[in-house]
Amino acid sequence: MSGAESADERNRPADDPVGSARPVEAPREAADPVAEPTALDDPGFAPKEPTDGRQRGDWKTRYVDPAARKGIRVEASYVFFIHIACLVSMAVIAIGWPRDWLGLDDQADWNSVSHWAFAWLGGMLGGSLFAMKWMYHSVAKGLWNQDRRLWRIFTPLLSAGVGLTVVVLSAARVIPVFGADLVSTNTGAVGVAVLVGYFSDQTISKLADMAEGHLGRSDRREQLRNDGSATGTDDPAN
Repeated sequence: MSGAESADERNRPADDPVGSARPVEAPREAADPVAEPTALDDPGFAPKEPTDGRQRGDWKTRYVDPAARKGIRVEASYVFFIHIACLVSMAVIAIGWPRDWLGLDDQADWNSVSHWAFAWLGGMLGGSLFAMKWMYHSVAKGLWNQDRRLWRIFTPLLSAGVGLTVVVLSAARVIPVFGADLVSTNTGAVGVAVLVGYFSDQTISKLADMAEGHLGRSDRREQLRNDGSATGTDDPAN
């Protein structure tokens, strides 16, 4: 037996003569009550994650740069203006003021022009709602950036074109989803246009699938679809 005992041997309990192995706990650090809150890498979207990835009490804006704040205000003002302009334009057309401006004395001509105008404005209204929703989502989640500005500018205009296109195709009985009788009325045209304008991305994708069914798929699109399947990404229909 060695003349010098180790510290472990001296402190070993009597009922543990062989010194069974025990895990050594690391010292615990005291919680810092004033530590800066950390945001999640992927905060998700409401209603699954309504806190925007923030800790309780974290109320200050993430955008401290004046240029970012100005850009957010400009884009929010643009989307809000487009939304209000759609509603006002619909009211003006319903009253019939543009009829005199355009010199349309024939009632049938005015009915036709106003009908297609309602469809175009309905699509823009749906697109403005979609852009508005993603505007406040992107700001709240800390995802806003200047490169998305073109998306917010053109989304209402794109949705207006998509809404008008779907109403025209439905009236011509090319699309079987919405009946010609439904879109023949102004309220029906506006309702369909708002719906497809809000979901313009899905609508364009479905229109592309429909066109492929009638016209065939191009070699380039087939290659893109195959590449997307190989990499696990969606088919870039739009």
